[in-house]
Amino acid sequence: MKRKFLLVLCTFVMVIAGAIGLAACSKVQEILLKAPENIAYDGTYITWDKVENAEHYMVQIGNAEPARSNSTTYYYEANGESFDVTVSSVLGETQESASVTFKPLATIETVYVANDGSISWDAVSGANAYQVSVNGNVLTNDVTDTRYSDLPEGSNRVKVKPVVSGDSTFYSFWSEEKDVYIYSVPTNVRYDGMTLTWQGNASSYEVNVNGKVSTVTGNSMDYNSENRDFNVTVKALGNYSSTYDSKTVSEDFYYLDTVRELIVEDGIVKWDAVDRAESYRIRINGVVQSTVLTDTQYDKLPSGRSNDVQVMPVNESGNYFSSWSAEKTIYILDTPTVSWNNDLELDGEANNNLTWNAVNSANGYMARITLPDGTTETETFSSAQMAFAHAYTDVGVYKVEVKATAAVGSADFYDSKYSEPYTIERLAAPKAAAQNFIVSNRDSLAQGFTVNFVPVSGASSYQLYRDGALRDGKTTTGAAITETGIVETSAIAEQHFTYTVRSMGSFNASRREVKLPCLSDEALSFDITVLAAPQSLAMNGFMLSWAAVSNSNGYSVAYAGQAFTAQAETYDLSILNAGSYSVTVCARGNGSNVLASNFSSPVEIERLQAPTNIKITSEENGTLTHDQVANATSYQAFIDLSEQALDENAWNNMYQFIETDGTTLHMIAVANYWNDNHTLYYMTSQSSPTQQFIRLAAPEFPEGVFADSNLMVWNAPSNINTSEYTPTYRIYSAVDEQIGGGDLNGTRYDISALEGGKSYTFLVKAIGNDTQYLDSDYSVAITVYKLAKPEFTIQNGQYVWQGVANASSYYMEIDGVMVTAGFHVSGSTYAYTPRFTQAGDHQVTLKAIGDARNNLDSAVFTFTQRAEILTAPEIDYEYSADTVVSGGKIIVTVTKQSPNCAGYQYEIAGQTTTSQATSAEKVIENTGTYIVRVKALGGAFDSDGVYYVDSAYAGGNSGYQITLLARPGGFSINSDGVIKWDNVQNAYGYEYQISFDGGEFEDIVSTVYSALDPIADFRQYYSITIRVRAKGDAAGQVITSSWSEWTWTNSGYAG
Repeated sequence: MKRKFLLVLCTFVMVIAGAIGLAACSKVQEILLKAPENIAYDGTYITWDKVENAEHYMVQIGNAEPARSNSTTYYYEANGESFDVTVSSVLGETQESASVTFKPLATIETVYVANDGSISWDAVSGANAYQVSVNGNVLTNDVTDTRYSDLPEGSNRVKVKPVVSGDSTFYSFWSEEKDVYIYSVPTNVRYDGMTLTWQGNASSYEVNVNGKVSTVTGNSMDYNSENRDFNVTVKALGNYSSTYDSKTVSEDFYYLDTVRELIVEDGIVKWDAVDRAESYRIRINGVVQSTVLTDTQYDKLPSGRSNDVQVMPVNESGNYFSSWSAEKTIYILDTPTVSWNNDLELDGEANNNLTWNAVNSANGYMARITLPDGTTETETFSSAQMAFAHAYTDVGVYKVEVKATAAVGSADFYDSKYSEPYTIERLAAPKAAAQNFIVSNRDSLAQGFTVNFVPVSGASSYQLYRDGALRDGKTTTGAAITETGIVETSAIAEQHFTYTVRSMGSFNASRREVKLPCLSDEALSFDITVLAAPQSLAMNGFMLSWAAVSNSNGYSVAYAGQAFTAQAETYDLSILNAGSYSVTVCARGNGSNVLASNFSSPVEIERLQAPTNIKITSEENGTLTHDQVANATSYQAFIDLSEQALDENAWNNMYQFIETDGTTLHMIAVANYWNDNHTLYYMTSQSSPTQQFIRLAAPEFPEGVFADSNLMVWNAPSNINTSEYTPTYRIYSAVDEQIGGGDLNGTRYDISALEGGKSYTFLVKAIGNDTQYLDSDYSVAITVYKLAKPEFTIQNGQYVWQGVANASSYYMEIDGVMVTAGFHVSGSTYAYTPRFTQAGDHQVTLKAIGDARNNLDSAVFTFTQRAEILTAPEIDYEYSADTVVSGGKIIVTVTKQSPNCAGYQYEIAGQTTTSQATSAEKVIENTGTYIVRVKALGGAFDSDGVYYVDSAYAGGNSGYQITLLARPGGFSINSDGVIKWDNVQNAYGYEYQISFDGGEFEDIVSTVYSALDPIADFRQYYSITIRVRAKGDAAGQVITSSWSEWTWTNSGYAG
């Protein structure tokens, strides 16, 4: 009773919880859903804003059935009647609704069009505004009047409908569409003094001039303004059925006074300015010229013929008009063509350089010259005179113009224009440069001198004159001229010269420009002096001497392409490097207008080479050697800073002078004498380059001299600079008993070949290069013992060897990898058990380890270990029963064993075991596919010392498969009486037995399908029972499943 109460209570709680859940779900949907907003109707479609999360919408009009809409638009014809509508948004079972009542407004029947293109209509009851559509676009703002006058120019399709601003519950329909074409406003209204013109697309226009209205066909109208200002308006006229008037354009036009009088001066037509005129047009012989004149003159009237000329003022910035001036006949004489004869000299005297040609009908000529001070002078000439003479002596620019003159009072004939001016400039003379006016090389007459001057503006070049004569080739465009070759190279006595510099002009006929040279009398002038050459040159030791020269500024001694200054009449030549020299001397100039002399005759000198290849060899106790120097009488050697030469007897015992921290030495070859015919002087050499000789410090043995038992190492001498020299070394077993086969490079000696079980003594000496580093003393002696080499044999699966005297330990490598496991020790016997995993030859090494001080490691014992792969075993495997049973086993048996193996590794259904037995088994409780494989285990030697590693798996790496089939399941029977079950993977078919109404099972039947043939009249039975199992293969690799049993009961059985 208590259990029944608890069951009822649990059921009640579950019902309540479900109701709460449904209510909560509904509440969430209400929060997620909103009612439609902005419901509107335009007479055809009901529309509303999209509702977020809504799945669809329901629309109900009046009491009609709601209709579903998947969009926010719903078609409905109200036929001008009022109606109620409700729109609901829907989400699942939730709806949110909004309702609106729509009311109609009357449709506008007629749209009226006025002549000016404005439209109007009759007011509609209830409407407070109107929407206007122009060419399919509804105006942004509603119109509150019943008239609209802002239609654009051109074609317009117009319709109107009434609205109630701010209330979307009213709806209406558009009026009939009306076509309204409005002409464009006339443009480009112009007046040329006689005719008004404009541009437009109408056939007729209304023109209003100062209040007088005219209707004009076309785009022009004649009008006489009587030279007064006026206003005009123009508009295009429509036909008022399909076209309508344009808007009106208005323009004001202003009259400009006529030019009163034309005058001619110097071939130029001129007139007085007209008020408000911006420019002028000119008409010549009835042709209006294209040029617009901004000045009140015209200088391009053709000369040499009569021209009828008129001028009219113009103002393009506004609507201005005017009329042509009275016609005037003008004949302007041709302008003379002026030329310049540049071949005539103009150096202070006047000459007829400027000429011109004769002009027809000329009564004479006038030349106008503008002087450098800006004043202007004129000179008249008869018709027979055609040249103008002038000296142009003042520095500056002249301008000369020439015109042909007409006879006074001659009708219609006028003076020509002045010719283009010739510009004639007299150049100024150059001025001396403020600094470095005259510059010369104090030491070289051959380089001459350079005169520097201030450039003259406009000068084309400059020329140098000596004593009034132009120097050949001495013309420059720069601001300096250099003069060389002043005197002969053999000249000895002092000489004097006067030079001048003149600025030169130019002539450019095309540009009518003449630049005249400066006057010769005003040219820049200066004096030059050349000194006398030194004489009587002589040599004494290293000293050269000569006789004094008057006015000299010292002397220059020259040799080897260089010059050196001497203040007195002597010069020390001890600075000469080895070689042959021709030495000459000149008197030095002042660097300006006093030039150096020619050089004297040379003195020939040969400075001996300094001794070379200076060495201190290891012979005796250090012997000083050098190469011989030609023409030397003797040699001297100097130690450190000593000025006292070494006694030559000490040259065979130089080690006594050389320190480990370095000793310097230099030598000279001695001469200073003339040859036999006094034509060549031999001079003692300079010192050889100072050489530093260093006695190498004796090598020292470090703490780890034998850290590597195959090498003996030592430290390089402490006083060596390895960037300069790296010494070699010699190994000795005692003093003067060298071993090791010669000099060694590096600070190590290979002792790997030393015989084991013996003691050895070593000394080391550093060997120098004779030119800087000298041999060291012997190092201290060092003695060491080398251990005997151990050798192992194979015994009982191990490497076994006897201990070595003085060994501290042993080191073994297999295939280059150090053996890390400890060695087994039994008394003085050592052993190691190897483990190989790969077949092939393996290198095994063993050595005895010393103490890295007094005992060296032994030589290495090397052994080649052969390893081979065991042959794989052959196996059988089987399941312990014919069908899958509880407790069934997979059994594996080795049928052919592997020789030399240490046992077998069995892998059965994921379980690995090792054993020396030849069989293994595992109980399998679950169906499925399982892997079986076996391999022979290595780790043993044969009698020949061959080591064996694991064999391959029987069955290969992937092994053998054995499958225990699962029982069939998923039974069913269809209306045709066909019993089916699910396929079993890997099955080779099925076996089944069948029983009807609980009777005996029939015989076992085999089938390849997972279904039976239809059972005839199967509904006559109350029950049908079937047993099915999946069949394995005949080889025993796929095992038949256990039986699966299923019963079908006939629920409609009538008995």
